[in-house]
Amino acid sequence: MEKIEHKKKPIEIANLYQILSKKKLPLPNILVYVSEDSYEFELALDHYKEVLNQSGLQADTHVFVSETGDIPKLFAELFTPDMFYPTKLLVIKNASSFFKPLIDPKEKGEWKDIQMGFSNGISEISNETFLLIHYNNKDLPAAFSKLFNGNYTYYKPKVLFPSDIPKVLDEIFEQEKVTFDEDARDEFVYRLTPNSGTYIKSIKKLKLTLGKSKFNKNEIEKVLFLQSSLNPNLLVDYLFQGRKGDFFREFAKFNLDNSEILIFLSRFLTRLDDIRRYKTIKVQSQGEISMQMMDEYMGMSMFSDAKKNFLRRQLNKESNIMTIKALIGIYEIIVEMNLKYKSGLKDEEGKIYFQKKILDIFHYIYEEF
Repeated sequence: MEKIEHKKKPIEIANLYQILSKKKLPLPNILVYVSEDSYEFELALDHYKEVLNQSGLQADTHVFVSETGDIPKLFAELFTPDMFYPTKLLVIKNASSFFKPLIDPKEKGEWKDIQMGFSNGISEISNETFLLIHYNNKDLPAAFSKLFNGNYTYYKPKVLFPSDIPKVLDEIFEQEKVTFDEDARDEFVYRLTPNSGTYIKSIKKLKLTLGKSKFNKNEIEKVLFLQSSLNPNLLVDYLFQGRKGDFFREFAKFNLDNSEILIFLSRFLTRLDDIRRYKTIKVQSQGEISMQMMDEYMGMSMFSDAKKNFLRRQLNKESNIMTIKALIGIYEIIVEMNLKYKSGLKDEEGKIYFQKKILDIFHYIYEEF
């Protein structure tokens, strides 16, 4: 197997397809994914496993987390040859915590020898050793690059603004060899978090489930959104439509997993921000703003005319219902809920708390004001 020589300056890739498009070795020996989410990291990990398997290599896989003792274990796996499993796939999750003892100046004394050994040896690891790292933070600190002597390839997903989405989607559709009809594309963009990893994973799920490459709106709704588990997007729609019964029937699918509630809160906050922005623009322009400019301000330019009309009607209706006083009150509730759930509120207590706060939000929107 040809060994890949890493330059002293880290190699940045612009998008994950620079890895996913490689169907055989060599792949970068050290790949660092820099993001608070793990969407595309899991895709990269699956791809490495697939390529290694197709190359006929039985890789010894180890997953490391930020637990006491894992750094010496990683050190041993990286720098000690294994005559039975020469090919190794080493995976580090939660790497911002994992590497803290080696890159935090306050920790240097205790970990100095391991830090020096790591830096000296990392550029000499076997060409049959692959190290995949999820650095779960917004950026890589300079101390990380120093620890690795710049010997790594990294990918940092970019924040997708509305103007970026059409170009990104076109590239993903081309790479995945799929086509969506106009309504399907609108629904796909509208319902999913603007994230390349989310888009790629969703398209792969469509292809795997339906065994085809052309999709319509009904198909993506059936596969991606009509789930037996809780659907945060539907909860947001029902809340703003005042459908209290439908809201709590959907919430009955809640399985005590706080991640579902946090996703709902994120979706709901995005909708609130859209309504607030829409109200502010209308007031500031005294209603004289053109539809085209409003679409640009609201990030709706990438949608079809039919979808734009639907979103305009929705925003107009919801902004008329929502007073400034109601917006302020609901923002306060959402902030409180985020803090509660991120501080450990869960299980039945978290479920009851959620129901009470949602009733307060319904009251703000439809009864008191």
